[in-house]
Amino acid sequence: METVLSRLRNEFGGWEHLTVKNVVRKINTYTSSRLCGYLASAHRRNFIKTPVRLERWGSSFGGWMVPVEYLPQNALCYCAGVGEDTTFDEKLLQAGHTVYAFDPTPRAIKHVERRRIELGERFHFTPVGIWSSQSALRLAIHADPRVESASVLGIITSGKYLDVECKSVPQIMQEFGHGTPDLLKLDIEGAEYEALKSLLEKSILPRILMIDFDVPVWPTRIHRAVRQLRQRGYSLVAIDQLNYTFLRLEDTPKIAA
Repeated sequence: METVLSRLRNEFGGWEHLTVKNVVRKINTYTSSRLCGYLASAHRRNFIKTPVRLERWGSSFGGWMVPVEYLPQNALCYCAGVGEDTTFDEKLLQAGHTVYAFDPTPRAIKHVERRRIELGERFHFTPVGIWSSQSALRLAIHADPRVESASVLGIITSGKYLDVECKSVPQIMQEFGHGTPDLLKLDIEGAEYEALKSLLEKSILPRILMIDFDVPVWPTRIHRAVRQLRQRGYSLVAIDQLNYTFLRLEDTPKIAA
């Protein structure tokens, strides 16, 4: 019983945050997680039929499934959402690719500062959030201090918020003078739907697109996003919990080993 109570206290960041609103948020998160999990199981039955070799790059927490044969040499990689785990970014760098990473949260900024030497010169970090346009956004900070991220969704919160500057991927590409990145990862705590909207409006279609669909949301929202991507030529090649990896095979040759 004491262990259960300790876990409950930690999850709500202390008994003072065990409010009706946070309890409702917890129920919504649990319910949507289960429903979205069922949806992911259904999506797994519609994986691409062409065999695709996948490798997991990064840690068990921050890693992603990568269709390595379709990632070109010296790839341009955009990684939105850093947190306190750059193992995926570091694997991309070790493989010879260039990484532009984005995260406005203080813990991510401190983590990048600590790892600056290990990350090296091909890692470029900008402390900005990703959205559908340039705007100021207020993110909720989770009540549990062990949770490193801040979210636009209805998460359990202590009432603390973080005001951040956000930009769209098309705007960032223009500022850096980049073409479409070869790989784009969106792990941005509920902002992925707005970010995706700006990509599709501008027909910016990276060959590898990775999206962490965060909860609480209704499964219909994820299903709509997956359908939109399929209409633009994307195929699903991997799902790890709610981390979806898409591959756009149209005009995308396999890279010779």
